[in-house]
Amino acid sequence: MHFFIPTANDPSQARDLYERVRERVGGSDSFSQRHIFRIRFRLGEKVVTLAVGDGFHDLGHDPVIAILEEPSSYAICTMRHGGLDGVPFRVNPEAVTAVEEFEN
Repeated sequence: MHFFIPTANDPSQARDLYERVRERVGGSDSFSQRHIFRIRFRLGEKVVTLAVGDGFHDLGHDPVIAILEEPSSYAICTMRHGGLDGVPFRVNPEAVTAVEEFEN
């Protein structure tokens, strides 16, 4: 899967929005350079698989626009949770069972 953000009109706008989200959530230097497409993690007794573009129940079913990797967590962002407002949903790396990156 090639890099995209569901709300962007073209690849250039997607890259710009992605960088703004990274800066807003924690500063661009705090995140890895990986562009994550999909993540699988344990949430209580459930296993959740989320990809960019998927709606996430815990974030009001808003589409995921970015999954950012920090040393201490993965930040799952929607427009209202980390993107333009609010805080992202954080996932402990120990709960993560799989990560899939976008193709270069």
